[in-house]
Amino acid sequence: MALQLYKENAMRASATDSIAYLLGLEALAPRIALLRQLADRHLAGHHLKGRTLLIRYRPAAFAELCRIVELERSCCAFLRFRLEQDAEGCELTITAPEGAEDAMRWLAAQFLAAPEDR
Repeated sequence: MALQLYKENAMRASATDSIAYLLGLEALAPRIALLRQLADRHLAGHHLKGRTLLIRYRPAAFAELCRIVELERSCCAFLRFRLEQDAEGCELTITAPEGAEDAMRWLAAQFLAAPEDR
């Protein structure tokens, strides 16, 4: 079954855009905890290639994932998020602009690590 497009971030970062996280330090630990709890409960697979992270989650993750993606969009405008859903699960693709490979590796670690991996 073809994936149904849910949302795609309209903001496109260019090489001249600032790569900055707008999330304050006091909010960082709770956000990372949300990402890791999501991975612990629903992660089905992932693939990181360069500046693009593709993460597959079980179907039950969709509502929670929508909320987390909106939170991430508000603090990481330099990233492009695409969230799709089908009967077998949800697929989140996160793409960073050129020059943000290190930021993508760090973000991937947050989205993929289970709480016991801390």
